This record gives sequence, C-alpha cells and structure tokens, in this order.
Amino acid sequence: MYRILVVDDEKYIRKSIINRVNWEQLGVQVAGEAANGVEALELLEKLHPQIVLADIRMPLMDGLAFIEEAKKRFPEVRYVITSAYSDFEYARQALRLGVEDYILKPVKVEDVNKVLNRLVHELDETKIARHLKHKMSLEEGQFAGKKRLASAAAFYVEESDGVEKIIGNCLEETLRQYGEVESYYLHEYSCGECHVFLLNGDALEKPWIQSALEAVWSLLENREGAAAWSEIVDVAELAGAADSSVRILKRKLFYPEKKILTGRYLTGGVGKGLTAVQGNQQKIRDSMNDIYQYQMKRAHEFMAGELLLLPDLIVDRRNSVAVIEGAITELLVLLRRAVGNQMDETELKILFHRLREKDYLLRYRTEDELKERLKEVIETVLNRFVGEKDMDVVDRIREYIRNHYADNLNAVEIAAHFFLNASYLSAMFKEKAGMNMSAYIEAVRMEKAKQLLKGDRLSVTEIAMRTGYAESNYFSKVFKKYTGMSPRQYREGEQQP
Repeated sequence: MYRILVVDDEKYIRKSIINRVNWEQLGVQVAGEAANGVEALELLEKLHPQIVLADIRMPLMDGLAFIEEAKKRFPEVRYVITSAYSDFEYARQALRLGVEDYILKPVKVEDVNKVLNRLVHELDETKIARHLKHKMSLEEGQFAGKKRLASAAAFYVEESDGVEKIIGNCLEETLRQYGEVESYYLHEYSCGECHVFLLNGDALEKPWIQSALEAVWSLLENREGAAAWSEIVDVAELAGAADSSVRILKRKLFYPEKKILTGRYLTGGVGKGLTAVQGNQQKIRDSMNDIYQYQMKRAHEFMAGELLLLPDLIVDRRNSVAVIEGAITELLVLLRRAVGNQMDETELKILFHRLREKDYLLRYRTEDELKERLKEVIETVLNRFVGEKDMDVVDRIREYIRNHYADNLNAVEIAAHFFLNASYLSAMFKEKAGMNMSAYIEAVRMEKAKQLLKGDRLSVTEIAMRTGYAESNYFSKVFKKYTGMSPRQYREGEQQP
C-alpha cells in the first residue's frame, strides 16, 4: 500500500478526512497527520509517505512554503492541496510549484477518491519505470563515464524499432576517426521513439558531434524525425547534458525543416525581447484565471471562448519547453475539473493520453499539429456542456466499444449496428470524441491490456487474443507504441515490490 500524510491546522477537518475515506479500498494507508508545514516536514523525514494532502492556509508555515521546501527535499512525493474558492491564486501558485491536483473545500469524499485513484495509478506506472531503469543501469554499469568530456545526443525517429543499434553503430564509426570518442545508449533517458546517447571522450569538439549526427541522418534519410545535441560538459554533468538534449529536441515542432538542432534553438525568446516573452506568459496566466472564474460561475460560453484561445498562447516559440509543458498540465487539470462526473476516468485517460505520456511533445511534428490536438481535447470537453443529441450517440458508441473491444471492430460494422452511414459516423465521432474511431478502439484495448498484464496468469498471446488482436507480435508493437515499453517489460515492472 502507498502511504499518505494529511496536513491541516484544523483537527476536526483532518479527522473528518481520515475517518470518512475508505483508504484500504484506494490502496492507501494513513501514515500520519500534521497541523502545519513544520510538523509535516518532520513527518516526511520519518514516515516517507508517497502522497501528501495539505491545506493551503496554515499557521507557522503555510501550504505554499511547505510545498516549496518539501519539493526540494522530497521531489518524488505526490502533493495534493485543499483550497477554498477564495484561495484560487494560492492554488495556482501551488500548481506552478508542481502539485498534482487541488480539492476544493469543504472536502468531499468523492473528490478525494477521484484524485487518489489517479495518483495510485500513476505511482504504479512510476514503479514500473523505475524498475526498468534500475535493471538497465545494472546491465550498463560498466561504463560510468570513463573519459573527461561529455555531450548528449537525442534522436526522435518515428517507427523506430531497432533503430538505436543503427544510430549507435553510425556514431561509433564516425566519431572513431576523431580519436577515442565513445558513445553509450542511455536507457535511463530513452523512451519509446526517443533515443539518447552519451558521447564521451578526453577530447570532444562541436564539429565532430555535428558531423556524427549528419552521418546518422544520411542513413535515416527516409525516416521522419530529428536530432539534437547538448553543449560539451564535464562528464560529471552528464545528467544535465542528457536533459538538455531532450529539451532541445522537443523544440523540433517549431523548426520542422531542421533535422539537427543545437542549444541555439533551446530558447524561443532570443531576439524577441524579454518583455514580449513575459507578456505572452502573463496572457496565459490571466486566461487560466478567467477560465477558473467562469468555471465556478458555470458561465460555459465565456469559458469556451477563453479555452479555445489557449492553444495559440501556449504553443508559441517564444515560450520555453518548461512553460509549454507547465501550461498544458494546468490546462488538463482545469479540463478535468470542468468536465466533473460527465466523463469517467477511463475516458479522460484516453482523451489526455497523448498529452500526459513521457516526453509527449516529441510526438508532434509541427506546432500546428499540437495546437490542433489541444483544440480537439478542449472541444471534446466542451461538447459535454452543449447537450447535443449527437453526443448521446457518441456516448453509446463508446460504451459499445468498451463492451466489445475483443471483437473485430471497425467503423463499417459499428455504423451498421447503429443504423448510421459509416462516413457520417466517423466524422461525427472524430468531432465529438476528439480522436478517430480506430484510435479510440486501440486505446480501449491498450488500457484493458495493461490491466491484464498486472497478473501473471495469462500469456501475452492470450492477452492479445482477449483484446482483439489475432497476432501477438502486432499486439506487442501496438502496446509498445502506446506505452513506450513491451508487454513483457510492463509486466516485469508491475510485479516488482
């Protein structure tokens, strides 16, 4: 079970939360309780909880100060705040500090259940990823940075099964002509179609790295993707170089014509003026605040107008990757709260999947593609407020897919079942659900496969058959594309303590 720490200066509120929630059903146990941030920091040190539920306003050390300090000391812990309506600006600051969600006071059990169910699921997935990292680190532990200088090169290659070997061999061959420069595949930083390499040598120069990456793309000329490399640093700073290479690579959507990006592309505000950059970010903050106010007042038309302006404000090359990702995270929190109980957790997982997975920005080829996806997600949520009859049809189709995902489903068969024209149904589903029908069917199957892989009773072949795939190899390929790992890796990680 995961452990939670409950923090609130009012004892009766703490006790009310602790006594009313069915913690065992959530897979959580209450490790302790604290009356303020100072006590909470002490208990974090002693109890090592995975989740903290904290009030935003407390004496001695308020929620904001507590979270800021706690995130420095215990960054792996998931923080959730409780907040009154009048404290929304505090809540916004907490979101920027990295809290997972906020719950409005008075605290309702169903709100706690909804947030904690999601966090427990995410903690399970983190446990899987950490196990994989640990296992791969042991396998690669012999290198440990033998030489003085380092750079990191990150590649994003679509449909990239096995491509890391091609890249690695090409890097080795090209760099060898410059002396003793070695490359190592960094499993810890690679995921799905993103492949990160350490370039390590006592001598290392920028033209050598550029030449090596150009050689790679001459081999991969027919593949979609891009590459980026970091500044040359001391090998002790490898982690920062690896992070930097991936951040640079994420900006490829603003430069789709470029195959190789360097640090000069990292900040979009260069030459734009600091005031213009800050002004754009202030517009995002103001718009988010207006959306929250409209949401509380149930002014859905005004909320819709503000929401549809956000993609263009967020996906702006003047914004850093951190600003873009932070704003998208905050947007998804607002959408999750706006839709309330009108969409269940499975529907939200599927809808938000391509905006929540690791390094999701890399999946988008252009800024227009990302803007379009954000608008589709927003419009899907907004459709829940308009009461159109088409929405009822789409809901029934989604329910039909969730009940028949193991069948040989396709748009023609589903259209016939509902006595609709297949072309009309496909267009309507895409408009209302925010994704095409085949993508939705695949997502439902993958979420079910993840559940089945948590046990060891069924083989991968059996799970493939139960989720609508006749070929286990094809199932594994789809699963890896969806989750970033093979079914076997996912199962091994899930079974670790």
